[in-house]
Amino acid sequence: MEIKVSSRYQKVSPKKARLVADLIRGMKIQDAEDQLENLNKKSASQYLALIKQIKAILKDKGISDDNIVVQNVVCKEGPRLKRRIFAGRGHANRILKRMSHLSMVAGENVVKKTHEKKINKKIGKNGPKV
Repeated sequence: MEIKVSSRYQKVSPKKARLVADLIRGMKIQDAEDQLENLNKKSASQYLALIKQIKAILKDKGISDDNIVVQNVVCKEGPRLKRRIFAGRGHANRILKRMSHLSMVAGENVVKKTHEKKINKKIGKNGPKV
């Protein structure tokens, strides 16, 4: 079961938000929440709100969050606010205030058995090829 939540038009640069996204990707929900509460980044509070949404959805459905893992975290670039600051000699410099679209997918922790499949292909059903 996958739970998808998103938050759009957040006032944080996508480059800065991706640093936090890479940090919590693959963590358990509780571990990610603990990590974000102690992290000194602006986007940490925004990702923390997404995790709280996931926990509320799990509570409504009656599912415990013991084996729920943050499977995917994506930060896409949103629109930019264009501002200007006046400089000397009649010039104006442009300032871009960037926004982000944050999304998160959480689901059950599934252990992949790809390694066993590769071994079985090499060995075969009747044993190793000689």
